[in-house]
Amino acid sequence: MKVNQIKWKWLPILLMLVIWLAACSREEPTTTPAPEEPTAEPEVQEEPTAAPAAEEEVPEISQPIYRWGEVADRLWVLVGYGDALNLTVVEEGTVITAVFSSVEPTVSGSGGCNNYFAGYESTDDGGLTITGPIGSTMMACEDTMDAETAYFAALETVGGWSLTEEGRLELTYSTGQPFDEKLVYAPGETPLVGTTWQLVSFGDPEDPQEVEAGTSITAVFSPETDTTGTVGGNATCNGYSTSYTIDGDQISFGPIAGTLMMCPVGADQETAYLAALESAQTFQILGANMQITYDGGVLNYTSLNLPLENVLWQAVMIVDQPVPEGVEITVLFTPGEEAGQGAVGGNAGCNSYNTSYETSSDLSTNPTTHFLTIGSPMAMTMAMCPEEELANLEMAYIAALETAETYEILGDQLVIRGQNGDIQYTADRQPLLGTQWVLTSLGDIEEPQPPVEGSNFTAQFNRLPTLPSGTVTGETGCNDYNATFTANLNEIKINLPSKTLNEDCPWGTGNFEVEQQFFLALNAATEYRILGNVLQIPYGEGESQQVLNFVATQPEGEMAIDLTPLDNTFWYLSAIGDNPVLPYTEVTASFAVDEGGLTGAISGSGGCNAYNAAIGENFAVGPIASTLRACPEEVMEQEGGYFDWLSKAYDYDRAGDQLLIATANGVLTYNSTPVLDQSLELQNKTWYLVSVGTLTAVPGSNATTLFASDGRTVSGNTGCNEISGSYKAEPGNKLTISGFTSTLAACPSEDLTKQEEALLIFLPSAVSYTVIGNQMQIQTVDGSVINYTSIPPAQPTPPTAAINGPDQADTGQQLTFDGSGSTAGSNPIVRYDWDMGDGTTLSSASVQYTYNAPGNYTVRLTVTDQAGQNNTASQVIQVRPVVDVTPPTAAIEGLATASVGEQVIFSAANSSQGTAAIASYTWQSGDGNNAGPGPDSTFTTVYGQPGTYNPAVTVADASGLSDSASMAITVNANLEGTDWILGNTIPGTSISLQFANGNLSGFAGCNSYNASYTTTLAEGPTNSISVEPISSSQALCDEPIMNQEQGYLASLASASSYTISGTTLTLTTESGPLTFSAAVATPLPAQ
Repeated sequence: MKVNQIKWKWLPILLMLVIWLAACSREEPTTTPAPEEPTAEPEVQEEPTAAPAAEEEVPEISQPIYRWGEVADRLWVLVGYGDALNLTVVEEGTVITAVFSSVEPTVSGSGGCNNYFAGYESTDDGGLTITGPIGSTMMACEDTMDAETAYFAALETVGGWSLTEEGRLELTYSTGQPFDEKLVYAPGETPLVGTTWQLVSFGDPEDPQEVEAGTSITAVFSPETDTTGTVGGNATCNGYSTSYTIDGDQISFGPIAGTLMMCPVGADQETAYLAALESAQTFQILGANMQITYDGGVLNYTSLNLPLENVLWQAVMIVDQPVPEGVEITVLFTPGEEAGQGAVGGNAGCNSYNTSYETSSDLSTNPTTHFLTIGSPMAMTMAMCPEEELANLEMAYIAALETAETYEILGDQLVIRGQNGDIQYTADRQPLLGTQWVLTSLGDIEEPQPPVEGSNFTAQFNRLPTLPSGTVTGETGCNDYNATFTANLNEIKINLPSKTLNEDCPWGTGNFEVEQQFFLALNAATEYRILGNVLQIPYGEGESQQVLNFVATQPEGEMAIDLTPLDNTFWYLSAIGDNPVLPYTEVTASFAVDEGGLTGAISGSGGCNAYNAAIGENFAVGPIASTLRACPEEVMEQEGGYFDWLSKAYDYDRAGDQLLIATANGVLTYNSTPVLDQSLELQNKTWYLVSVGTLTAVPGSNATTLFASDGRTVSGNTGCNEISGSYKAEPGNKLTISGFTSTLAACPSEDLTKQEEALLIFLPSAVSYTVIGNQMQIQTVDGSVINYTSIPPAQPTPPTAAINGPDQADTGQQLTFDGSGSTAGSNPIVRYDWDMGDGTTLSSASVQYTYNAPGNYTVRLTVTDQAGQNNTASQVIQVRPVVDVTPPTAAIEGLATASVGEQVIFSAANSSQGTAAIASYTWQSGDGNNAGPGPDSTFTTVYGQPGTYNPAVTVADASGLSDSASMAITVNANLEGTDWILGNTIPGTSISLQFANGNLSGFAGCNSYNASYTTTLAEGPTNSISVEPISSSQALCDEPIMNQEQGYLASLASASSYTISGTTLTLTTESGPLTFSAAVATPLPAQ
């Protein structure tokens, strides 16, 4: 599959031709000259190539790899945005970040000024949308607000994501432009663990010693816990391993074990490295670099590895034999149009060589295994070597290279391994940053031309290691220019430069294309390579591919440097080389320039002492005079280093609000505004929590945080538990907190639990802080804030507990205890905790409880308020044992039958007592005539109506135990006192008869009637009766009724006897019997 490649293949051929000519014309071997001017590519005979290392198709470099798991929970730093084909680099000093949380689908970070946060939705096939509006803090930043606003607008329209082979995160978005738009991020920090760290230099921080050429020192950290693990690697020629422990930014190593091979090269270096590890003190990771300090020195590592291709590699060790000084043995791999193959060539010592190569990788191994196949046969020149030793070395080199099997790159070191031994190389490569590059040619990559006569195009790239972008500055021979850029080891992107407006140019007024071509070329570039001291920046594609060729030079000492732009300016030092100034110091520089602009003076504070010095021509500073105050050791060391660097200054560059002073030691970086550092105001104070996120601190909880003056330890209280950890406060009020530990007590209220959970989440995500008087605010990565005050809060009034419950009870009796009468203090009561005195605990304002054993119990109620304050009340209850008791047994006696009006007596005298004597009798007659409770065991009553009744008695003892008994009595009717109703009358009519005191009366169906009567009791059920003449009213009714009435009255008048049986009365008359029924009352049921 084709990939876009730059046409680099002319260079190894150029090297080969130059070396070949030199070998043929001189007896002594010479070094390979650094190419100064690329020339046109000559025709080259095709070389045979080896079989492909793998049959599977190699994916295009630009093919996205969708792994959302590799995107989430990492810090991403924005490096470019806008047109996908020509990105705009984020301006130097503006840091825009994004972290996509996998726990909750939220994205958060810094917009360059304010912290922001929003929701997101992602899919594994590259889909991504930002949900909801973006929330942020509301700080105002004059220099970055426009960039932040544009970033937020772009983020809200994101529609997809991809992760490139180079490890960059690309988000597609659309703001309505006619071209595709992207946000491009780079990883923000290399992890300590799982990374192969390559030592670059070590020793004195002011003058570190580089690792010896041809040797490598590595460190790979493998974690066991969050703070411990093992580390191992190569110490130069021996492998080593040891344990490590980290605490914040502190690091220490255990006893070191290793192999014991003799080192042909670098034995002292290995000894010094292992000794440095044993006295290690701190570590810091900045981007792709790591620094470990030790007693008296520093270890500087990088995680970046140069690519195999487009790097001029200088052999330093061939099959364990060092390459003699002055002998040039090199190799250059130039990629072809197919990925994983190309042309390789170089100098073998006496002769140049050229062939093909192929590469492949096995990603299943750890680390990845990279395979290399060198084409055979190899084309070589045939010059004779002047010395046998050199000829043998050349033969050994070619034999080892031809049988190459694998290769490994560690930083700027390359090792090729094969059947005939290993070859170790080091990169011959001038650093991109800090070098003064002068343009030597430009234009068509096949035939570049020298710059316009009179021009002087230069470029110098500078960037702080903590920032994703830097500034390239230079001149054209007419105007000065500067532009923002970002770069890695082989890729580069440069914004369209800004320039001064001088029109008096050597190429003539109005001929602006000369500069414009150069600026547009810089802006169009996407990659570069450095071979020795040559920088090549290609741009364009296909047949129209162009190139800018530079060569590294030292600044010309005789050129007069104009100091006028520095006159009356005041600056704050932010970094000495790669090291930020100590967070609690302020180093300044003020400039006064003499008339003519070539000399002047600098003065300011070195962080402890005031200083001043003259500035001579060409920015020569010194000697430096200062006061002689004594300050802490680390401050004095920084000040001494600053004065040393300043005394070696030779140039400066001013870009916006930043001043860069170039020195022989490196670059001093200043800013026009002070780097905010309130660490002294942060430290050694007890900060009382006011709010965390959206939660207001629980009153009275006294949640605190204390940042110790040692600059490392943070401790405090969440309102429930003690906490401790590590912190780091850096210039710019940056703050990181890590390594939290906490006691594990349960919080007494839900509000305190929420407060503790919020603190344990937000504190470790801190990114910055601000102190204003007695107020302090911590900002977190997701835009949340934690507010504190140094004023101790007033203590709230606690609650008061109160118990309402019995003091005596029986075993097994259900009891109620009520605590709702407790009173709140300053905060509402949120918890009621009961201790029932027998090991049982309950939680409620009111509880019910039963004691199953007798005894005296102390009941305690503890009430707790929202702030965790509490109060306890107690009460003693006596629980009695239960005695086995029996109730009395009721019995009732009396007549079973009686007559209406007859006195009836009932008795309960035969009732029997239970455990206690009978104390009362309660009587019910059955017809509503009741009595008691009382002491009478007999009851007398008269029934006024015939019928069956159920009299009852209830007997009870003094404790309330009782029993009931009942019986039935039938009450017969009497002649007198009973309402008698004649049966079998005409429907709708009623004939009644009543007897009283010798008179009878009633209703005959139409008229009422009355008469006197006499009766004589006789033996048996039959009684005689005589009825006197009957008188009646004289109303007229229907004939049937009148006939019935007359017949009835005639029969009644002839009555001679009667019988009563229950409720039936039968009168014997001359015309036959008259049968009546008594109107019976309904008896009341027994109670």
